[in-house]
Amino acid sequence: DRSPSRGLGDVYKRQISGVLRTASLHTLRASDRPRRCIGVRWRSGTAAKHAPGTHVYRQLTAVEHVLLRPGMYIGSVEARTEMAWVFEGGRMVWREVKYVPALLKLFDELLVNAMDNVQRDAGTTSIQVSIGGAVSVPGSKPDVDPGVISVYNSGRGIPVVKASAEAHGLSAAGLWLPQMVLGELYTGSNFDDGAGSMVGGRHGFGAKLANIFSEWFSIETADTDARLLYSQIWRSNMSEVEVPLVKPLPPETPDFTRVTMMPDYARLLDHSSLLSGNARLDADTLAMLCLLYTSPSPRDGLLS
Repeated sequence: DRSPSRGLGDVYKRQISGVLRTASLHTLRASDRPRRCIGVRWRSGTAAKHAPGTHVYRQLTAVEHVLLRPGMYIGSVEARTEMAWVFEGGRMVWREVKYVPALLKLFDELLVNAMDNVQRDAGTTSIQVSIGGAVSVPGSKPDVDPGVISVYNSGRGIPVVKASAEAHGLSAAGLWLPQMVLGELYTGSNFDDGAGSMVGGRHGFGAKLANIFSEWFSIETADTDARLLYSQIWRSNMSEVEVPLVKPLPPETPDFTRVTMMPDYARLLDHSSLLSGNARLDADTLAMLCLLYTSPSPRDGLLS
């Protein structure tokens, strides 16, 4: 009789040499099953030739990592086909749609920001969404582009004041708060884990992801306490930031915030299968975007 350890040794030798037959596995007794790990030393005379060179190691900036690995932050940038209810012609229709989840996620980040303001300020009585409508970019002429997405909310927004090292962190000192909150990663108002929170976002990304995945991105906000109107534009995936325009707030102008983005569709949509001609948004994607803010939710009565 062969001992269990000897029998196992024979089996592993046959596995490694590549000549183990299925029948040999079936003839093993229960007592022949492995009771401990058996180490095998592999030798290769060519391994050193394939060792990675120093050039394969890289350090990315935070923004570079977001753009290179979008799935970790905003979901898939690959087109997906599935059945869904969409709002068309004044009614809900169940049909097949093809869309990119990442674009919906970015739009949702803007909606969440506006909805969070409902929790923070009772003066937030209106949220308005524009997709492909007339857009007035601060500092430029009004434009009409079928790919522009804009979300407006009434009520108190980000205070138009400059950040201080003591209150907001050394690296933020001197920045206007709207620029810090919408143009610098790992910033926000929801980092106090000890306080109860009913708003979205805990990691300091949020709408900044929409900024990163945009050809251009703008903020316009009115602060009635400071009596200031603030506007600013970022371009080229948040890599370029323009000097903010800070003006006296016109009389009778209420608090509001408007965030507008021109998504970087080259990164977010499969143009070969979703778009035709010079269109920015195909019908399916537009339908899914509309579904996000027309679905029954606590925002009913606010959105238009």
